[in-house]
Amino acid sequence: PAVSIQGLMGLPTSTAGFGSSGVDVGFAVSFYKTVLERLHFYVVLGGTYFTDSRTQGLRYEKEGYQAIVGTELAVWSRFSLIVQYMTFTPLLETPAPLNRNRNYVAGGIKWEFVDGSSLELSLVENLYPFTSSADVGLATGFSFRF
Repeated sequence: PAVSIQGLMGLPTSTAGFGSSGVDVGFAVSFYKTVLERLHFYVVLGGTYFTDSRTQGLRYEKEGYQAIVGTELAVWSRFSLIVQYMTFTPLLETPAPLNRNRNYVAGGIKWEFVDGSSLELSLVENLYPFTSSADVGLATGFSFRF
């Protein structure tokens, strides 16, 4: 099993009127376990704290939390299928329905095209409540080891 703890910090580097004008902080704790050499399970728990919760007339929740659970099945040595479920506390205080939890399910692939370098593609679909977030999203990721 593996555990990772991350500290996050957002600095006020945006153009005036965009993003936060405060220093935002967060944390994430990740748990990872491999079973039967080809099946990987993971859980991520995290939170953020916004010191400036207003931007362009929108009022964000000061605190936000997330939980993600997922699994990865290595179909071949360099190709995997990934499925995950994500839930996030409300981002905005108002208006309804944007002040509700956001829930998503995602499915995708991971391809290690060169030793230590991977490309990930996934389709993300929102779950109930359907009006609190985008309907469908596409996520991409690229990772490499030094």
